[in-house]
Amino acid sequence: MKGMRLTNNPHLIVGAGCLFLTLLIFTPSYSQYHKEKCLVGNCKNGYGLNRIEGNKKNPLPFDLSSPWTNGYQYYEVGEFKSGVLTGNGYRVALQGIPQTAEIWLTNLIKNKEPLPVDARHCTWYEGGMYDKGLLNGKGALIEFGYDGPRRIREGTFKNSLLNGEGIKIIPTQDGFFKTEVDQDGKYKVLYGRLFHGNFINDVCTDCSITETKVGGGEGITWGKLLQEDFLSGWVTKNYETDSYSGKFKSTEPYKALIIGGVEVARLPSTETTTNIKTVSLPDGTSYTGEVDDKGNAYGFGTIVLSGSPDAYYNYLVYEGFVDNGKPEGWGYRINRNNPLDVIMGGFYKNNILMHGVLVKPNEGPQVIQFGEKGGSLDPHYNAYLKSILDGPFFQRTYTYDANSRTFRLSREESGYKVNGYEKNVWVSKGQTMEEKKRQRVVTNGMISISDLTVSDIVVINGMASPIVTEGAGIFELKNGKKVSSLTGNQVQLSRHPASDFHQACKECKGSGQMTYSYQPPPQQVEVVNYSYSTEVLDYTAWRKTTKTTTTYTKTFPVEQRKKNCDACQGKGHSMDVTEIVE
Repeated sequence: MKGMRLTNNPHLIVGAGCLFLTLLIFTPSYSQYHKEKCLVGNCKNGYGLNRIEGNKKNPLPFDLSSPWTNGYQYYEVGEFKSGVLTGNGYRVALQGIPQTAEIWLTNLIKNKEPLPVDARHCTWYEGGMYDKGLLNGKGALIEFGYDGPRRIREGTFKNSLLNGEGIKIIPTQDGFFKTEVDQDGKYKVLYGRLFHGNFINDVCTDCSITETKVGGGEGITWGKLLQEDFLSGWVTKNYETDSYSGKFKSTEPYKALIIGGVEVARLPSTETTTNIKTVSLPDGTSYTGEVDDKGNAYGFGTIVLSGSPDAYYNYLVYEGFVDNGKPEGWGYRINRNNPLDVIMGGFYKNNILMHGVLVKPNEGPQVIQFGEKGGSLDPHYNAYLKSILDGPFFQRTYTYDANSRTFRLSREESGYKVNGYEKNVWVSKGQTMEEKKRQRVVTNGMISISDLTVSDIVVINGMASPIVTEGAGIFELKNGKKVSSLTGNQVQLSRHPASDFHQACKECKGSGQMTYSYQPPPQQVEVVNYSYSTEVLDYTAWRKTTKTTTTYTKTFPVEQRKKNCDACQGKGHSMDVTEIVE
């Protein structure tokens, strides 16, 4: 294998091959400790080899601790200033028996020989320019498995995280990853996912993902704020997956809405208008996107729901299709200031999510796919997105596997709901004992409080009111009252149907909107195209994908636009009461 210089310093010669993460198992200690020992040279102010062991000074911005131990050991090599790496250097954790591996590395440094950066010798490797002990500037960060790299980062770093232009190579969503070393000692990806573009704190803010599958084929995805474990948002793709073989097949580029790794919707073209403006909406929010000939928000764009519209991360936003100043059509909501907040997207009607996907990272994290459209009937969601009140639904729950850093399907169910009740539910994976044993029983109009569900209508002190929310065994009614195990063991179900409490407007049929014809004017639109070239960096060689756009004038047919219903003033209902005498 060819050696290569990471720097002009002859002491810092690194062979192409070593990469990033496993971790040396240590005798676990349940108290905080940290030890350093300079093995070669001057580790205070000069060039040296420093050994670090402990359980509280994590050298990398990722969890290196093993599930069966809380100790680790790694080495720092390079130029030191005031006891920390400053300048050219590298950090590495070694494979094998600790004492033997340490003797080998010590002799390597004393003899000024290059470090073989590969799975035989390293569990993780980080090298480049350091500032106060952290990788800042050009560098690489590589994790290793038993047979080769498991993750590769290369590019511009800040505080040991990718910031600026760079690449990140990780396993496919099926968990597969394999590289080979070419004649120049560069890693080439046989299968895996390669992120290329601009990063902020290791998140690709505007980049492409090239995925090569074991079964064959290669697909490219373009988008913004692309997460490592799953995508959330609008992306452009030039491939689709064969449902039988799982292989990629090439197709004309199209725009897809992906939430939590689930492709919720696709548009047949990548065309986007060049007529983009920022306007203020009546509710005080800001919209940036397509507008009509009168300058009103209409088409595809982003609504800043909170935060500053001038900030790159402008907090809670909606991105998707807009009409009448509200989400209308396909889109999604995300808190860009907190990626661990709830993300949801799908098909909206008058700002209400009718069917789609909800990602709840704070609860696991997990990904839940809600209602599938059945025929002409959309599922209707109760309490914004807490549960489906009426209509067909299909739900998948994914849990996060921290060891493999992937999401696994843990539960799958489908069925139909009428007034909140599940009908003909089929759980194909992840059944609970309650689902196997429990049967809901109603005797003389009385039901156990533990069997209540959202949208049941119950009677308290002679007044009937629907249940609107449930949490921790406490059920809140529409009239503000609550029932729980503290109020008794059973409660009376009302004889009133749900229609006695809420009646949809007959004119707009509950949507709160009316349609009218509109002729959009011609617009300049851009179309995405791709070109390819080979990119060679210090450790990797890969095919670089470059996106280009062409512009032309497009005419549009007559469309149906929406406005608030005159009959109900956009409320969507003609009657909405909280309680009725039983």
